[in-house]
Amino acid sequence: LRYFPEDADQSTRAILARYSDLRYKAMAARQRGARAIVVVTGPRSPNAGLTIPMSFDTAIAGSGIAALSMTGTVADALFAGAARRAGTAVPSLRDIQQQLDSGNPHVAGFTMPGITVTLKAAVVRERQRARNVVAYLPAAGGTSRLSKPWVAIGAHYDHLGRGGLGSSLAAKEEAGGIHHGADDNASGTAATLAVAQALAKEQHPRNVLIALWSAEEIGLIGSNAFIATPPVPLDQIAAYVNFDMVGRMQNNRLVAQATGTSPIWARVLERANVAAGFDLILQPDPYQPTDVASFNQAGVVSLSFTTGSHADYHKPSDTADKIAYEDLDRIADLASAIVRSIADTDAAPAFRSEEHSLNS
Repeated sequence: LRYFPEDADQSTRAILARYSDLRYKAMAARQRGARAIVVVTGPRSPNAGLTIPMSFDTAIAGSGIAALSMTGTVADALFAGAARRAGTAVPSLRDIQQQLDSGNPHVAGFTMPGITVTLKAAVVRERQRARNVVAYLPAAGGTSRLSKPWVAIGAHYDHLGRGGLGSSLAAKEEAGGIHHGADDNASGTAATLAVAQALAKEQHPRNVLIALWSAEEIGLIGSNAFIATPPVPLDQIAAYVNFDMVGRMQNNRLVAQATGTSPIWARVLERANVAAGFDLILQPDPYQPTDVASFNQAGVVSLSFTTGSHADYHKPSDTADKIAYEDLDRIADLASAIVRSIADTDAAPAFRSEEHSLNS
């Protein structure tokens, strides 16, 4: 189903909105062994029954499996056919969506007996040029003799323009408006630069790579391009620290994602947080809808910070006046301490392959 549960309370909707992008749903399906994904805009959703336009977000961002969008009419026909083959009552799509729309994670899935879908797909890709911005701070003495002489920090700097990328959540009256992206991800970009500025005043035995990624919003394309043709060997990067949406602090809660990529993170975070004083939430799962996933798949120890989603996510209302600047400074200070600890320690952190939390 397109979008996210319609009847969930506002706080739950804000959390789920970040995972509602179709490319993330397709990636999640692929990771669980799906051969294809069929998407329908449910009868209780906006744009009910309409197929999904082929836009950048839905076409250029490859998920690794075949995907299609069907109309509500075709979906109704499939459900009716399943009922005839089963010889018994099969819930309608509306009934199934109503159950799922509660947001209750314990609502079970469903089967469609006797239905086979054959798909032939032909996609004409649209090509555009975008650029990552990468720089580095040299190690003390101009070179590092450590076995993994680099530590990297980064954030994506792209957003949705006027919302034409397919993943805008703007209301009809906001359609076509500038999506400012103050939190997503000007906040992460600012945090990256603040950490770089702090480390530039110091000397460390490791080089510090500073990266601002393009094309994250259409499928982690910028960071994947870096991984495909890295300017430094990936096996020489001791760790990567990412920032994505760190500007809207809620109840002093800071989420550290991908902590399962190394056994060191819990200890390093606890030590660095003594001065920062956040209510830290550790999420081991590295399969996040942000650039940290690219580094995890390349076997690089990774960590990503976020203050979470909110009602302005992917809307024109994500504006600079809503950023919690003092808290953003605190996050940059915490991250500086963490990157500093990696940059100054001779032994590189060990990488640990973390199974997706829903598969474990």
